[in-house]
Amino acid sequence: MHAVDFRADPDGARRTVNDLVKRQTDGQIKGLFPSGSIDGSTRLVLTDAVTFKAKWQQSFRADETTGEHFHRLDGSTSDARLMNHDGRYGYAEGAGWQAVELPYQGGHLAMDVLLPNSGGLQGLQGFVSSLTPGRLVQIAGGLHETGVRLALPRFTFDYQQTLSSTLARLGMPTAFSDGQADFGGIATDPAERIHVRNVVQKAHVAVDEDGTTAAAGSGVAVGVAAAPRTRCSGRTARSSSSSATCGPDRSCSSVRSPIHGGSSRQGADPFSPRGSGCATRFWRGR
Repeated sequence: MHAVDFRADPDGARRTVNDLVKRQTDGQIKGLFPSGSIDGSTRLVLTDAVTFKAKWQQSFRADETTGEHFHRLDGSTSDARLMNHDGRYGYAEGAGWQAVELPYQGGHLAMDVLLPNSGGLQGLQGFVSSLTPGRLVQIAGGLHETGVRLALPRFTFDYQQTLSSTLARLGMPTAFSDGQADFGGIATDPAERIHVRNVVQKAHVAVDEDGTTAAAGSGVAVGVAAAPRTRCSGRTARSSSSSATCGPDRSCSSVRSPIHGGSSRQGADPFSPRGSGCATRFWRGR
């Protein structure tokens, strides 16, 4: 637990929180809480950080990486660095898609890459909407080891999202209601009714010839309704990372335009990497 002064210096407190998350993720998650997301009405913040780093079981040779065209959803192309490898991988195909599984060293984790056939934006949207947990399990269960000539783009992307409205729609609106939320057990001032103000999440993923590095950070800011007044009182590919032994427990992302050495311009689905380190911190106002 850390003590910060949300009332006197809310932006300084925000920077302190962000700096710790950045250190805990080896610099991969920067600015978890954006400017203005923590103010004088904030009373406590909960953060969580996780990092992931794993090498491919079959690494790609850097001298075999070539420059090729990556096909975007709108039909245009961009330059990409494609990693190439001929090897034996888990492979499956179906109507309109192909799938390949790239295991990491140790055999406990793997990245599954799904490649839909050409179909533009509508084709991708239809394919993504069909990827229910049950279908993902079905696809993973249909993978069989075979010889594969694999060409995979190197890519880096960052994802950032405010999850407050999403969580409310999923069934927990009361926590975000200043009139209905009840956190009396942790409020230091009985006269203040605190509620969840916002929930933020950021993730970073980088894939290259050696393997995958990733990190994610999540944060929950809790506060009162308002600051108190002063008073005298090759095509878009879809990938999923998963435990090689736990079936449906997997996280997904879509690569729409491979970016090298920087942030992605395209959004991606939430990615919560399961990996080599994690840290949870509780921040409370003085």
